Amino acid sequence: EFAEKISSEFIELLDPEERENMEYLTKSVLALEKKQFSESLVYLNRIKLDRIGNKYDIRILQMKLFFELGHIEQAYSLVSSAREFTKNNRYLSAKRRNNLKNFTMCYRKLLDAKFRQKPGTADELSGFIRLNESLESRDWIEEKLAEIQ
Repeated sequence: EFAEKISSEFIELLDPEERENMEYLTKSVLALEKKQFSESLVYLNRIKLDRIGNKYDIRILQMKLFFELGHIEQAYSLVSSAREFTKNNRYLSAKRRNNLKNFTMCYRKLLDAKFRQKPGTADELSGFIRLNESLESRDWIEEKLAEIQ
């Protein structure tokens, strides 16, 4: 409730060209946190990607939602597109590039463990998490891994 109140108060302070996209992004994130995955995806799909500067965060949110909703084909497709995005995006800093690369690798292992029941994948992912202090969406990855194990 507090986050919703703050976002609605401050959204008006944004540049009018970005306001609508940021409002949808905020609503999508808040719906995800409430585990309202379908609603979150509706808001996410309203974002005009040509106008928002942070496609990185949108990709991660999209990946989470496809996982939560069990959209397996779309989820695996996003793994491939995230790899290309990481490799070909010259605007990503080295740190963000590495974070997205690591998140995508963990995400792929989560998909394999949950939907393909690949033996050893969950243990391998667990080891990787332990060795990497700085990991994008670490809490979410750990939560999904715990649900699988």
